[in-house]
Amino acid sequence: MTGVRYESWSDKRVDSQRKRTYAHMHIRKHARARTHTHTHKHKHTNTHKLDADIRVHFTISVHGVWSAWGAWSECSVTCAGGKQKRKRECTVPLYGGQPCLGHNVELRPCASTPCPVNGDWSTWSQWGSCSVTCSNGTRTRERKCDRPVPAYGGRACVGERYESATCFEVECPGEWCGRDNNPYIKTN
Repeated sequence: MTGVRYESWSDKRVDSQRKRTYAHMHIRKHARARTHTHTHKHKHTNTHKLDADIRVHFTISVHGVWSAWGAWSECSVTCAGGKQKRKRECTVPLYGGQPCLGHNVELRPCASTPCPVNGDWSTWSQWGSCSVTCSNGTRTRERKCDRPVPAYGGRACVGERYESATCFEVECPGEWCGRDNNPYIKTN
């Protein structure tokens, strides 16, 4: 027997969705003529010729193939670290082909800047002492914008930092004498 001769591809079909080509290949295998000679008493020679035409159909395995990555999704948050994802698809393997290797989803961090922190007031302090030791005066208290302190573009605390109120301790002695010589009235 000699040589194998390959015929051209036949039964070629294109699946437009998967863009894969499936084919059956015919192989024609020829067995060269084999001469078998018999010599008989009558000097007669017989020659036998063998010729075989064998067709073999091959099915080609089609492995899964990844599509291009899709677009990144919007970030899951606007600040303080979120995630974006994108996907890709794997074509369906055919005829015993292998599935795609790897993952169909990819993640990446996004929005890594800190979120704005709006300021808020602490509780009011105790009232301070009255500005005078007798008669009418004022006293104050304060609060701080530190729970939390505004940060990263957050808004400042709304409202007043100081609060004042009228206070009255006792009647000043000698109120009738006038305020200029009264030792119980503080002057600044």
